[in-house]
Amino acid sequence: MELSELTTAAALLFNNKDYKIATTDFLMLKKFSEQALKKIKTTENIVFGNKSVKTEVIEKLKLQKGDTYSTENIKIMQDFLVGISAAKEIKIFMAKNRFRVTENVKIYMTGGTWPKEIIKFKINAAGMADYNSSDIMVSEDGKTFFGISLKKKKAVNADDPTLINKAFNTLLLSDDFKELNEQLEKTRINFLIDLVIKAVNEGYINYTDINDTNGKKIVDQKAWKKFSESEAGRNELYVSKKKDKDLFERRYINTKGSAKNRDGYKSEQSTGPTSMRQWVNKQLQDKNSPLWQKFVTIMNQNSQLFADGLIDIILKTNLFEYMDAETLQKYNFDFALVTGVGNVTKKSVTLSQGSLIPLGTTLCGLKRIENKYKNAQFKVSVDEVKKENSDSAGVAMTLDKGNLTILNLVLRYKGDFSAQPSFTGTISKEFKDLMKKECAGFR
Repeated sequence: MELSELTTAAALLFNNKDYKIATTDFLMLKKFSEQALKKIKTTENIVFGNKSVKTEVIEKLKLQKGDTYSTENIKIMQDFLVGISAAKEIKIFMAKNRFRVTENVKIYMTGGTWPKEIIKFKINAAGMADYNSSDIMVSEDGKTFFGISLKKKKAVNADDPTLINKAFNTLLLSDDFKELNEQLEKTRINFLIDLVIKAVNEGYINYTDINDTNGKKIVDQKAWKKFSESEAGRNELYVSKKKDKDLFERRYINTKGSAKNRDGYKSEQSTGPTSMRQWVNKQLQDKNSPLWQKFVTIMNQNSQLFADGLIDIILKTNLFEYMDAETLQKYNFDFALVTGVGNVTKKSVTLSQGSLIPLGTTLCGLKRIENKYKNAQFKVSVDEVKKENSDSAGVAMTLDKGNLTILNLVLRYKGDFSAQPSFTGTISKEFKDLMKKECAGFR
């Protein structure tokens, strides 16, 4: 559970006058943080699915004694500040649906365990156990529930926080993607094997340090060529089961050091000219690499399927459809993405207006795009500008329809190159501008 989720829940139990006083300066925000923590401990308005989680997060929200302006205290107060910003947006969202926060309100924390009162809204769909990404749920009457997906940032003009961070094959778990998943997995593994071979050719690994499928050292160039071209040999270069453990701690592709490094392959150096890890990262930053080109090609050959999947996973567009029909008959449910915005330093407290995008607004925006670009196909493209500014082992992409970008995506490796790459996604500025202009509810 993110601390900002609990600070938002606590902030909902205060009013606008409290917010104004709290954001006057650093010391007033500190006082508010202490008051809010006391309320979290004693109130029955905030409901946890697991008491141990409550104890754990309360402990993390305690301000340190001694140095009032310690880094840890500033971090905690930062979470309380963005909690105030988010709470103000949630109250406006509820007010538009004719609800206001009173002494009867219940704020449910999801975290790892959902409270029994809201378990009916937990949805396993699209390959995700947490498809309903509500971080908190708020109800005033026990019949109407507001699901809130919470994000945070320090300034209005700062980059938006990612809406999802999942392994790429999360998108490929349904039967619709089975054949495509197999194509991409084959491409991915062959690319990594070719990188190991290239690393040998460029001196990062000596082929004489590699064991064959029988666990014996490769003795000469002829044996290396035969091994690296055989199906069994190529598979061994990927799985590295027969590797010499005295030389290699990791799979060949995950090696950080190199034959060029004085500490050998077991070096933990991830940067510099003698680091194989940095060399592999650079290969994966190339937008023209066979790996990313194949990913983009396959996604565009099946653009509607991929676009529907990406949009659904990131924006939760099928949330109401996946929800149990009996539950929807008994209860009302609405969902919104809320971002709390604010920044705390030793010298200042800056509370900014948060943002709120109801699911209905997102659906409206997608419908507008569909009508406007009805003859255009979805397209995935490498975003060269963002790619050039990135040091990560991956590339930035966009999902477009016509001349409008809907999602900004990043596909990258987090360290284990033998695992699936992860993807993150955010709503593009163009899509947000369209929703602000043509759809109600966006703040």
